Amino acid sequence: MDGQKKWDLYRGASLFVLPTFSENFGLVIAEALGCGVPVITTHGAPWSELETHNCGWWHPIGQQALEDALGQALATPGRTLQEMGTRGIALVRGRYNSHRYGDEFRAMYKWLANGGSAPSCIL
Repeated sequence: MDGQKKWDLYRGASLFVLPTFSENFGLVIAEALGCGVPVITTHGAPWSELETHNCGWWHPIGQQALEDALGQALATPGRTLQEMGTRGIALVRGRYNSHRYGDEFRAMYKWLANGGSAPSCIL
């Protein structure tokens, strides 16, 4: 899916599920969260924030863990899912917005060009 149809599908969903063995980020997770949809994914994706921000489920890889997470999500009241979706929007806007990363990239390139102390975004 792409374009408006993709965004309409996200916004019409009550849950987004991405079981995966390996993701370097999982852009679809950020997209779903940005549309207010709680997410279920595995430890194969680097999204522990789903649990720390209470906007989804981040579980071990495997069928039983996925079944357990789906069971928990399906037993979650609709109002609670909406609240989780609101927290997901806040997470994406607060941490994964282009303005924040633009400032960090600018600081990194300035440091690379001019030297000095590394900016805080450099580990």
